Amino acid sequence: IIPFQLHFKKPFHIAHGARTYTNTTYIKIEHQGITGWGEAATPPYFHENVDTVNTFVTSFSAENIETKADLFMAIKRLHTQEKNFAAKAAIEMALLDWYGKFSKQSVFELLNIPFTKEINTAYTIPICDKK
Repeated sequence: IIPFQLHFKKPFHIAHGARTYTNTTYIKIEHQGITGWGEAATPPYFHENVDTVNTFVTSFSAENIETKADLFMAIKRLHTQEKNFAAKAAIEMALLDWYGKFSKQSVFELLNIPFTKEINTAYTIPICDKK
C-alpha cells in the first residue's frame, strides 16, 4: 500500500468545491514473482481515505488464485463487502493486472472483451476558464 498525493497543474473546480490535489493509494500485490498494481483515488466526497483503504486492503485475502475461476471467485467475494468502493476498485485492478501477467493475457482477453478503438467512458467536466 503506497499513499500518494496527486497534484494538479491547475485547480480543479466542481460543485463540491475546488482542490489542487487528490489523495490516492497504490496497491501492489506480489505472488510467484509477478506484481499486480491497482489504484484507489479518494477525493473528499468519496468518504474514503488512505487509512480506510489501508484497513480494507489488509483485511482482504486473495490467496490461492491459480485459475480464472479462482480469480473471479475472489472478485465476487470482494464485492460482497459493503462500502469501500475505491479500495475494492484498487484490489480488483491489482488482481486483474496480476492474473493477466500470470496467464500472459491482456485484460481484454481475460475478460473476453472484443478490442475496439471506440471506448465508452465517463468523465467529469470541471468548472474552469478556457486557458
